[in-house]
Amino acid sequence: MQVAWKPVGVAFALMLTTTLSGTYAQNTSTPASPLNAVVGSNNAAPSRLNLVQCLEIAPQNYLRVRQGDLTVATSDLQLRQSRLNLLPTAVFQANQSINGGRSINPQSNEFVQQTINSSSYQLNASATLYNGGVLQNTIKQNNLAVQASQQELNATKNNVSLTVASNYLNVLTGAEQLAVTQRQADVTRAQLDRMQRLVSAGSAPEAN
Repeated sequence: MQVAWKPVGVAFALMLTTTLSGTYAQNTSTPASPLNAVVGSNNAAPSRLNLVQCLEIAPQNYLRVRQGDLTVATSDLQLRQSRLNLLPTAVFQANQSINGGRSINPQSNEFVQQTINSSSYQLNASATLYNGGVLQNTIKQNNLAVQASQQELNATKNNVSLTVASNYLNVLTGAEQLAVTQRQADVTRAQLDRMQRLVSAGSAPEAN
């Protein structure tokens, strides 16, 4: 009787369907994996995903990939800023003032109404001619930082893709094993039913 319930236990453990098309696998929940909630995080995601869809969704929702994207963006901004530091700086200021009131005309000794306009302009410019190669070395350093962060991001994406592909194949393998076990169980049930019929008919002893 153990053969009769064993496939049912396997079915509940794997949570898979017995029909295999070779292109689809049902999602499973494995708490130990860091990619568990990737597919389930999107409420609009379909219940079944093919391998290509899994490989597209996983990197987009994996936290380390998102952090890597931010690191690359930050390194790129630092590189742009270091390049802009080579350019000269210029500051332009303009002031305008208007003063009005009564004053004494020194020639006629009479009070007159005057309005005085005054303007001032100032332009300051500065440029670094040489500072021991600090700016150029900073650009090189930031450029290497961008390349390093990009390589690290690519490695993280590759690891995620490998993990997803491995888990996907494990699901397909488990489904195939489930189907084989169920077929074996069907054969065992048929043999058991045949033996019971033979025993009932007296053609076979009960000891068998």
